[in-house]
Parts: sequence; C-alpha cells; structure tokens
Amino acid sequence: TLLYAEWMVSVPLLLTLSGKCALGRPLQEVLPPVLLTEAYIVAAWLALLVESPELKCVLVLGSFFMYGWSTCGMLRWVMEFLREGPADALCSSLHICSTLLLIVPFAVYGVIYLL
Repeated sequence: TLLYAEWMVSVPLLLTLSGKCALGRPLQEVLPPVLLTEAYIVAAWLALLVESPELKCVLVLGSFFMYGWSTCGMLRWVMEFLREGPADALCSSLHICSTLLLIVPFAVYGVIYLL
C-alpha cells in the first residue's frame, strides 16, 4: 500500500516534468496522461485488495488499457515536440529520451505486477 501511495506522488511529478518542463507541452496536453496514470495506479492497487476474481480481472485489464492510452498521450508529446521544436534545439534528443525512458520502466513494472 505504501508503494502505491508513493507512486501516486512520484509518477505524476515525473510525467509533468517530462511533458511540461522537458518537452514544453501545454498543461492541458500533459494532464490527460498524468490523470490516466493516476487512475491505473489506483486500479492496480484496488485489484490487489478485492476478493472477487472477476473484479480483479477487470481492474487489471483496465490498468493495462489505461497504461496504453497514457503511453499514446506521452508519445503525442514527443511527436508534437518534434513537429514544433527547432531541429537544432539544445539537447532535444535528451528531452525526448526523458519521456521515452519513462514508458519502458512503467511497462516493466506492469509485467512484474502480473508475476
């Protein structure tokens, strides 16, 4: 439970820093993936607490669906940054990597969660 509480704080901060600060995306573009991420963290936590196998399955599948939807939003941040940003932007590849490298560990955490 403490781990999920920590994720509820740290993950949105990481996403906001990546989308808003590193990629310069407007808050209304950053907010949907952040809120989806919050929702899938809560759903995954609830799946550990409920007794019903059917509800547990719905919560886990919903969590992975929201992860995918959130990832699509994060990839849109990168695509918009590439489209709008100057090609010679200082450290633009590092800005992009700051987002892409968040997606991979979150997927790994999902796989570990299933184990």
